[in-house]
Amino acid sequence: IFILIANLINAPIEKLVRCIYFVKAKNKLQKARVYSIGITGSFGKTSTKFFLSEVLNSKYKTLTTPSSFNTPMGISKVLNEENLDDYQYFVSEMGADHVGDIKELCSLVQPQAGIITAVGIQHLETFGTPENILNTKLELFDVIPDSGFGIYNYDCVILRDAVSKRSYKFPLYSYSVEPQNFTNAELYAKDVVQTREGVSFSAVFKDGRVLNIKTSLLGRHNVQNLLAVILAAWKMGM
Repeated sequence: IFILIANLINAPIEKLVRCIYFVKAKNKLQKARVYSIGITGSFGKTSTKFFLSEVLNSKYKTLTTPSSFNTPMGISKVLNEENLDDYQYFVSEMGADHVGDIKELCSLVQPQAGIITAVGIQHLETFGTPENILNTKLELFDVIPDSGFGIYNYDCVILRDAVSKRSYKFPLYSYSVEPQNFTNAELYAKDVVQTREGVSFSAVFKDGRVLNIKTSLLGRHNVQNLLAVILAAWKMGM
């Protein structure tokens, strides 16, 4: 009983502290000259975030949320502790296990560009339906300004179909590793070779440009993640 009473007393105080911390981080980011990129998806978002950060850091000073910091308080902590004037880009992973979670994170991160890696049935017990998961992930694209861009996995059927039915004013770019989708994707991977030393492939743009990629990363899934990163880096002028 004492624990329950203490929790009831403490809960509104904790909520107020979290709100102050959140608003402080949001205001700080609004005043900074940082290009914000949000990444979400049922899987692949953490790897994609780190890959993109590494690539961007080769040319630009880039701030990235560490580990799997993908909640309002985790992202707020990063923003509040850093001098944002030192950075040109902010790459943020966005996690969700309830409807509206991405929308809340977007109000904090204010993404000017977004990447959706895939949509699956993770956290179905809290989302309720696959449609709720899909719509929550798409909350990222709902806030991208007309001057920004979106990137998504064309091989994810539920995501591809949903995007095709929506009207976005910003440019959209897709990527694929499935041959039947190559003609529709902006970027696709062919000649994928996997060994114990890593994976190599050719990244082919729709206009015919080809990048020969070789990496020590393992797994075909990382080819998809790297395609998203290549598209984003290309849009950043790299």
